[in-house]
Amino acid sequence: MRFDLRLLGVCLVASVAACGTENPTNLVNDGNGSGNGSDGTPVVAPSYAQDVFPTFVRRGCTTGSCHGGDAGGLTMSTSQDTYENLVGVPASKQGELLVVAGDAAGSYLVKKLEGAPGVGAQMPIGRAPLSAAELGTIRNWINQGALKN
Repeated sequence: MRFDLRLLGVCLVASVAACGTENPTNLVNDGNGSGNGSDGTPVVAPSYAQDVFPTFVRRGCTTGSCHGGDAGGLTMSTSQDTYENLVGVPASKQGELLVVAGDAAGSYLVKKLEGAPGVGAQMPIGRAPLSAAELGTIRNWINQGALKN
């Protein structure tokens, strides 16, 4: 009887632990903060206008030496043209879509920002890579439909 109770206890602990591991909305958040970006964690429900485009500006992507002057086949000078040139648009040389709404892993933009194998130089070139929080915020925005919000 003692063995059966231990086995039952192990099964119960394993099943409860498994329930808490699913993330049905596929959101990126390390669980150490509020998930609003202010504490170094990804924004869980990001806005394009308040969270995503400002990241591109802050990291220099919209400058003339980067994508502000149509460098690399992508114009990112204003919020409007950046959105229209990213979402559902094929990358100039690869043929993959830059941003696949609902699929960050399948988006060429994310692959370039993460320096995935086979996509060339990691963006931004000549600058520090985006932080985990910045990447997580962009991934969350894309996974939630890449809305123009």
